[in-house]
Amino acid sequence: MTERIESLDTLKGLALFAVVIIHIRGEFIGRELIPGILDFILLNSSRIGVSLFFLISGFLLKKKFEQRDTKKYTVNYVKNLIYYYILATGLYLSLQTGLILIQSYTSISLPRTVSMTSSLTGLIFDFFYTGYAVRMSLWFFTALIFSTLIIYLANKYRKINALLLIASLLHFIGVAVNSYQFFDLPIPPRDAIFFGLVYTSVGFKIAEFKLEKIRNHRSKLIWISGLLLLFHLAERFLITDIVGVKPFFWQDYSFLTLPLTTSLFLLGLSIPNLSAETRLNTYGKYTLLGYIFHQIVGAILTGLTIGIGAVSGTSLLQNSTINLVLVILTYIFTMEAVLKYRER
Repeated sequence: MTERIESLDTLKGLALFAVVIIHIRGEFIGRELIPGILDFILLNSSRIGVSLFFLISGFLLKKKFEQRDTKKYTVNYVKNLIYYYILATGLYLSLQTGLILIQSYTSISLPRTVSMTSSLTGLIFDFFYTGYAVRMSLWFFTALIFSTLIIYLANKYRKINALLLIASLLHFIGVAVNSYQFFDLPIPPRDAIFFGLVYTSVGFKIAEFKLEKIRNHRSKLIWISGLLLLFHLAERFLITDIVGVKPFFWQDYSFLTLPLTTSLFLLGLSIPNLSAETRLNTYGKYTLLGYIFHQIVGAILTGLTIGIGAVSGTSLLQNSTINLVLVILTYIFTMEAVLKYRER
């Protein structure tokens, strides 16, 4: 048995919190969580959330391959991801259908995000590959499914190094097209080939390193991570000048997102007992369910906040402190509900 690395669950817990910040801030609140430049820093720092998930997934995949039959584990793992994807798709499709029916028979205007694809081919592509068919956030599942299958094949034929090189090149092209708009190509900003594959491949490769060597570089990793974070934020400002809009509201990832996320991941590995036996660490063990349900909890809490504000004659969402508390409560309530469900 290999040593359990508690920091992986802690990192997953932090990654999910970053995702909650992005989704609840962007889709429901629509206003700053912290006044001024601090809001920019918080939001763009949170962009590493999903990236961390893919890195950790690749890392754990390699560790499982070392312990188990690779084919059998891959099949079971992919089946599990497909189950969660179908669960999430059915859940959000039901909710969105309900919203459409309510709006059809009442004068209430409600937000809905069912993909309005123009063709059957587009719908099939969105459901089976991009994950955009019902809700765009579900791209995470299809990207991880395809990334896992590709890594399995590359590992089987001993081509991981070649895959890492190809995946890095494809990711570079994806960022250049979507975030910087250097070229005009129909490349999805979030998918397996141009995003998920490079992160899972890097995580898979890192798993080959000895943990003791990573620990020996802890102090260096702290400085490197800090510098990369500053450069990453500066890059996001640069994108503002290039495309003319705030980077948070443009595309999610830039060239330095990968180096920053990798450095932070290595830093987490260098502290294997990071936040062990804390609630955050426990949350990190059930992030897939948290990823599925956090937007529903966020929508409910946002609706309640708007309702209370309407009754009291104030717009509570104009208050950045309330918005930040709303995001934190969304995270806590979601994960506590998940824990209650898992402990039944």
